[in-house]
Amino acid sequence: MPEAPGGGMLAESLLFGGAAMRTIWILATCGALACAALTGCKQTPHSLATARSCLQKKDLPCAEANLRGYLERYPHYYLDTARLAVMLSQEGKHADAEDYAKTAIDGGVNDYELYANYAISLEATGDVAGAMAQNRKALALNPALADVAATLTRQLVQAGKLDEALSVLTSFDATQQARGHPPHFTDQIASIRQKMGTAAPGETSAAPAVAAPAGTP
Repeated sequence: MPEAPGGGMLAESLLFGGAAMRTIWILATCGALACAALTGCKQTPHSLATARSCLQKKDLPCAEANLRGYLERYPHYYLDTARLAVMLSQEGKHADAEDYAKTAIDGGVNDYELYANYAISLEATGDVAGAMAQNRKALALNPALADVAATLTRQLVQAGKLDEALSVLTSFDATQQARGHPPHFTDQIASIRQKMGTAAPGETSAAPAVAAPAGTP
């Protein structure tokens, strides 16, 4: 028999043709089946359909595990990366949430829910400037987010940026009124104007300058 050109497995596959490849496939399949039959040999959950089903059932650990496994296989599915980032933020797993949110944004996802939850995680880990930037992006996409407007205003007031805080609230209320809704932040706007010394005569506020953060008694 003439010697196969070169050496190694490539040369052997050229020499023996499909029979060798079928043998390799059979061995690999048998190995996988044997692994699955052994106690403790479990595959990582990775089903997107299961993740969605778990979300509907409010089973967040199941949904999270499947989304993580799915993204290990398909890391460039950035919309699903964004979904996992939002879920992790809402679960309070802020460091992980930040990593997935950054990956999703770098991958081109432009979504106000992603930005708003990314902001929550950034603030929770001490990056208030980064949180403000993400809240601004969320409001740019959806100006009707009252909770985001209130949170951004609180952050701006705490940072001494009263002009921008006032602009956030007045812009929000202008949008509300343009849509036929009553203004939402009348008292907060008056409070900020009082702090700035620009309140109209007789204008008083019964509310704090900003809404209290979630969870504040």
